[in-house]
Amino acid sequence: MEKHSLDYATTQNNLGSAYLSLSDLRDKMENLVKAIRAFKDALKIRTEKYPIYYAESQHNLGSAYAGLSEVQDKHENPNRAIRAYKEALKIRTIEDFPIDYSSTQNNLGNAYARLSEIQDKEGNLNRAIIAYEEALKIRPREKYTIYYATTQNNLGNAYLYLSEVRDKEENLTRAIRAYEEALKIYTYDKFPLKNEKIKLNLKLAKQTMGKVAFPSLPVVIV
Repeated sequence: MEKHSLDYATTQNNLGSAYLSLSDLRDKMENLVKAIRAFKDALKIRTEKYPIYYAESQHNLGSAYAGLSEVQDKHENPNRAIRAYKEALKIRTIEDFPIDYSSTQNNLGNAYARLSEIQDKEGNLNRAIIAYEEALKIRPREKYTIYYATTQNNLGNAYLYLSEVRDKEENLTRAIRAYEEALKIYTYDKFPLKNEKIKLNLKLAKQTMGKVAFPSLPVVIV
């Protein structure tokens, strides 16, 4: 009986993952709501009694809430995503599951960055940066190139936005460094769209840095 229950929960988790993927293609809100329902059904059985399964479904639930926050309830859904990711991280420790730990930390950083758009900008960006830096402990450039570049780009964005509220020059310098790291992987010949987007952010960071280093002089009329 227990095996059948676990099979049911696994099927619900997989169903949720399918809806999550489908939400990228069409009917975003509708499919994310269905994904959340499926992941919650899975978690009725995939409890902490089954830690690996529990962590997987919590991570997936967090991703569904994070996606939903883009179109609905931009305050509560990031918080729901954060709670789910933190539940996953109780199991996905850096010692026991380093790759999963890195993935969940990166997504946790994204959720904090999303939340920073509507509340406690500085605090949530700092939390995002901590999460990205944790992810990068397990995402070396040589071994996990795309994941490394993705997290470096996310880190660059967080520092760029943080520069708007404090330590402008220092945080812009960090943003530039992170974008340049991401561009070592996201080259134009292999990833033209990603390359162009990151270059735009890098250009913005450098232009803003230029204004800090060389502020405009007042116009003198003679």
